Amino acid sequence: MTKKTVQQSEFDELRERSLLRHVINTSTEGDADSVMNAMDTFWDTYFNGEGTKEWRLRGNTLDSAIKQKSPKTAMEIGAYCGYTAVRMGRLMPAGSKLISIEIDPLYAAIATKVRARGWNIFFSSRCAFNNSLFLFFAVPLLRRWWSTPA
Repeated sequence: MTKKTVQQSEFDELRERSLLRHVINTSTEGDADSVMNAMDTFWDTYFNGEGTKEWRLRGNTLDSAIKQKSPKTAMEIGAYCGYTAVRMGRLMPAGSKLISIEIDPLYAAIATKVRARGWNIFFSSRCAFNNSLFLFFAVPLLRRWWSTPA
């Protein structure tokens, strides 16, 4: 009998699914700060605090930019698990639009659930499965979304 080993990609999927379970179990629906805190706690624990200081610095820089520009429309390319979308969305004006494109279908699904839990701004999410399809899909969609009023 051969022993089946877990491949790296399968391990990664387990990690992201665990993150989603943690967010659902420990955050308050509709409270972006609660969702972000749940995600921060998960990753801080998972990575034993490594990179936490740098991640907070990047997050604060993004917060400053969103507050300063107050965009009605923003685009995220590469959603991963939705943290940045929640972070931006909580600071965007009411009625804003966030266009989020993720190439991996699992990450797109997780990000959609995390964003929905964290805030109620209208957002659009598209998933493309490979780079050529991404370009085929994204360029026309971006043109249409960008020209649509928020």
